[in-house]
Amino acid sequence: MQTCGDDEMKCARASAALQFCMASIVCKDQADAFLAVSEKEPEKASAAFTEVGGCLERFQRQAAKIRKYHNALQEQEAAAAAAEAKEE
Repeated sequence: MQTCGDDEMKCARASAALQFCMASIVCKDQADAFLAVSEKEPEKASAAFTEVGGCLERFQRQAAKIRKYHNALQEQEAAAAAAEAKEE
């Protein structure tokens, strides 16, 4: 993404490629569907890519919830360790 400079089309292609790369891992079904539609019915590719984007957004929201939960657990563990250290 950093190398696309001021070329908007190049940046758009790089962004789409990055999204597809991520989707091929975390949204495999949607990525596969996009590829199939792109090859057989190119006029429907945009709608299929919208599904890819939606899946990635849901993944990011879920990841944010997990990070928040993980951080809360770490804070609880640190507080418990601090309380234990005070008792000693």
